[in-house]
Amino acid sequence: MEAQESDASFAVAVEVHQPHATHPFGAGLATGFALAALLVQTYFIHAVGPYRQMYREFSGAELASVVPPLTALVISPAWLWTVPVAGAFGIAAVVWRRPRALWPYLLVAGALVATVVVTWAFFDAPISALAGNIK
Repeated sequence: MEAQESDASFAVAVEVHQPHATHPFGAGLATGFALAALLVQTYFIHAVGPYRQMYREFSGAELASVVPPLTALVISPAWLWTVPVAGAFGIAAVVWRRPRALWPYLLVAGALVATVVVTWAFFDAPISALAGNIK
């Protein structure tokens, strides 16, 4: 018996993996800013407590009647606890999904930086306004 030649061909499987992000440096930078803002916002949980107590002691009335509405919002426990939790979920979502576009990273970082700026600007706004009246 003669050995028959096989017409079988050999195929080599090649997988091409696309990079997850088209801007890996920008995505990493935005994630770093988001994490830094998250740490600052988490610190506000501890730092704003004495302000809330001080505002209550000013008048002995309900907090909402003593301070402006935005100040009442940013010193409320709901804001102070919800923003870091939502921010952590936002960061986890972009890190887990690793979108190719840069805008989801920038959106999460921008939102967290904005919440830090709003919290910082309004939690001591009544004190700043009062200090401006001292002569």
